[in-house]
Amino acid sequence: MPSSISNFRACPKSALLPLHCVKNGSKILMYWRVHSGFFTIFALLISKISTLGTGPRKKMNRDWGICYALAISLFLLIVAVWEGTAIHQKGAQSTAIDNANLWIQAREKAKLVGKHSTIVIGSSRAQLGTHLKTIEAATKHRVTQLAIDGSVFFYVLQDLADDPSINGTVIVDASLTDFFSRAASVDKSREWLALYHGPHQKNQFYYQRSEGVLDFLLSDYLRARTMGIKPYRHGWPFWDQKAVHNDYLRTLPNREKQADFTKANLHELSLNQIKMAEMLKKEYGGQSWQFLNRVQEAARLVKKIQARGGRVIFVHYPVSDEIYAFEEQLYPKMVYWDGVLKKNIGTETIHFKDYLALSDFEFPDGTHLDYRDTERFTQCLLEVISSLN
Repeated sequence: MPSSISNFRACPKSALLPLHCVKNGSKILMYWRVHSGFFTIFALLISKISTLGTGPRKKMNRDWGICYALAISLFLLIVAVWEGTAIHQKGAQSTAIDNANLWIQAREKAKLVGKHSTIVIGSSRAQLGTHLKTIEAATKHRVTQLAIDGSVFFYVLQDLADDPSINGTVIVDASLTDFFSRAASVDKSREWLALYHGPHQKNQFYYQRSEGVLDFLLSDYLRARTMGIKPYRHGWPFWDQKAVHNDYLRTLPNREKQADFTKANLHELSLNQIKMAEMLKKEYGGQSWQFLNRVQEAARLVKKIQARGGRVIFVHYPVSDEIYAFEEQLYPKMVYWDGVLKKNIGTETIHFKDYLALSDFEFPDGTHLDYRDTERFTQCLLEVISSLN
């Protein structure tokens, strides 16, 4: 075996070579060859650029064109090295950033799709539990995901009711706790709606459209944009085995979220489930008259959409038996959902406990589906919706 390989095996972390020691000498040799080739090309490009810009004007103009071409080529080379050789091999996945800008782009699309559309609103249960492509394939509708993590449906439903262009199907992710939430006054959806209707919104429309296209391309194809990777680590993908952080949550460009609980800390999630159950006791509260008032307010919004030919369906997405037991202690289904909501909401309702097909799922964190189950759940939900007709 060449002595150089033996030296690589034994090299300390303080060695000048930018490579951590690994046991496989051939792997080191491969990495070193890739690095050597990359830096050789980089040096040639720099050498070429340094010779440009001398001589007559026509030659200088031609040289600057070559300079731009070389700069673009260098950029593409760096991206190719990061994506194809390093980060992709370590299992990183592209993910969109679920912020107000992405939601506003989706809200703008919902305004344009018209009658043959389905809009999903609510909280993270709908965002993680609804497989949009399944709905599109079954209904031939354009589906827009407007659910917002950690929010209730009220403000988005009101916004859709006040928009005369919304006349399609609206699926509302609603639980009984949404009608009693004390945090509704500081709901994230209010902030995002304020940005959507802000006075500067029209002036930024074209800017946001172009930014949205670029963001879509970056989120959908570039794994180097994976959330959880520190920026400085992008420069060291070959030798830094900790460069890629695989979060169990992934956001698609259409705002659908996927949860891969095999990557999650299940012990920590089980503790969070207990904390969530305790939070239900402390955070939510109210009287029966308050519940009835909010149901009647939601019914008023439903009628506005129905008057334009739209359809609204309230769905209580499934949760684990433990979480549902706490919800049942606070607000019994027979009293609040069956006795008040169904009789006063003025539209179709679906509670997962009324349909065995919607209850036959596992919830590792207590409230959300694993992405492997979302397609099957959505198919079951569509079958239930069809039976309502």
